[in-house]
Formats: sequence, structure tokens, C-alpha cells
Amino acid sequence: MSNSSSAVSQLKNIPLVGINLGSVANAGQILPGEAGTHYQWPTRDTITTWVKNRGVRLIRFPFELQRAIQLSAQDGLPGQGASLNTDFVKRWKELLGWIRDDSNGEARIIPDPHHYMRLHRYETDANGNLTGQDSSCFRGR
Repeated sequence: MSNSSSAVSQLKNIPLVGINLGSVANAGQILPGEAGTHYQWPTRDTITTWVKNRGVRLIRFPFELQRAIQLSAQDGLPGQGASLNTDFVKRWKELLGWIRDDSNGEARIIPDPHHYMRLHRYETDANGNLTGQDSSCFRGR
């Protein structure tokens, strides 16, 4: 087995396989939030830099599920059969177009919707105990 310095010297020109465009998953305390105000949305320049100029072909795109769908006016939660948020869909289609154009259709994106029960109903304390307004139904389980 070779020593680590010789192994490191052999690691040249290793392609960057993928990136994580995770800023849309930030600021989960403000939902649905507004792109450019409460969280960053990838820009055209960001996609060109990573996909076209650096050759990245795999992109993970985590986002708060509550940004992609309309939330209930009653409790701020996503409901069954909720409609898609039209602004999110417009931005998503634009982003996919940039990626397609800059990779000649070769890049793949992994949409990664997150919903961790972190809305007002399901807030937890530092020990993981539910403390939100409807947490009583979960206690003791």
C-alpha cells in the first residue's frame, strides 16, 4: 500500500462531479418567504460558472417544501392537494432551462424537498421535545 503523500500526488485533474445548490433550503423560519429577500435563488451566473465553465453534471437542489406549494391561510401548513406556488414553478423552470442549455442537456438535477415538521405546530426544544401549539397529540409516543 502506498503512503498518503504518493497517493495525493496521483490525485490530479479529478473532475468535480456534483454541487449542492442549498440556499433555497435556508431561512426555514420564514415560509414561504421570497426569493432574493429571505433566501437566495441560484442566478444565471452561478449556473454558468458551475455547469458550463466547470463541467458539473450533477446538481442537488434542496428546498423547503413550503416554498414550492401554497400554504393554508388557516394554519400556514401545506394541505393535502395543495396547489404549486406559481412563482416557485416559474423560477424552477427557468433554472432547469439554464442547466439544460449550459450542459447541452447532459446535467442531472436531484430535487430534494424538505419538510421537517418545523412549522409552528411542530416546533421542538433543544432536547427534541415537541413544544408547538398542537404538540399534545404527539406527547408520550
